[in-house]
Amino acid sequence: MIDIDHIHEGMDLTVSVSRARLAALSRELFCDLLEPVERVLANCDIRKAKIHSVVLVGASTRMPRVQQLLSAFFDGKALLKSIDPTEVIAHGAAIRTAILQNVY
Repeated sequence: MIDIDHIHEGMDLTVSVSRARLAALSRELFCDLLEPVERVLANCDIRKAKIHSVVLVGASTRMPRVQQLLSAFFDGKALLKSIDPTEVIAHGAAIRTAILQNVY
């Protein structure tokens, strides 16, 4: 069920979507998901077999389908979920800041 309050001129929108329909609507988006991962690996000249750990970053990585696709892409490697995905971004920013300031 999707509820959007005041979508247009005070009108609300309520739509019921089945899991199958949502999957069909999202299929193309999920297919595009791995493109940036492949691009990063190519830009860094790293083969995915050399990746030891996959840490999930961002709220969308909480989605089971995203996790399945990433795990399959990395040949069944377990995904590290011990850190809150939204906190990973803050940790990464702190590390990058330390590197830029020659502290790390």
